[in-house]
Amino acid sequence: MADDHPSSVPASAGPTEQPAHTIDPEFLRGLREMAETIFPKQCRNCGNVYSDSRDFIERTVGIGPKKGVKTGFDDDDTRVLEFFRNCACGSTLHGLYAERRDYSENGERQREKFDSLLSQLVGHGIDRGLARLELRKLLRGEESPVLAPFLGHERKDIDLAP
Repeated sequence: MADDHPSSVPASAGPTEQPAHTIDPEFLRGLREMAETIFPKQCRNCGNVYSDSRDFIERTVGIGPKKGVKTGFDDDDTRVLEFFRNCACGSTLHGLYAERRDYSENGERQREKFDSLLSQLVGHGIDRGLARLELRKLLRGEESPVLAPFLGHERKDIDLAP
């Protein structure tokens, strides 16, 4: 049931367009990338292995009238999103995703720098969505053939330190 997957919430829906029980899409956007870090996930009861979030959502069933999704805060006030899904064997599986966004002044400066880099790439004719994806690759230490011409031969990552 793909309607429980974070990516199924429309990214364009604004807070006023959402029912009260719907999770904030901006929060979900920040969590989507993190979702893959908890996979593969294995059911302790039957041994079923879920390779990624899509596999997990497609092969499990949401529970309860609220579809097994809950938001809250952990002990250090980090916003979290919890998923509860039933495996084919009936066992309830749990996924916990914590928001990584840094709301400090330093985090704000990093976002400003990222936005500046993004604007520069768009100014050079790269599609905004593609530029964003490629910048994120570099931040994870991955290669980016799209951005390689802008990096020269020695630079393979981008430092967002203020």
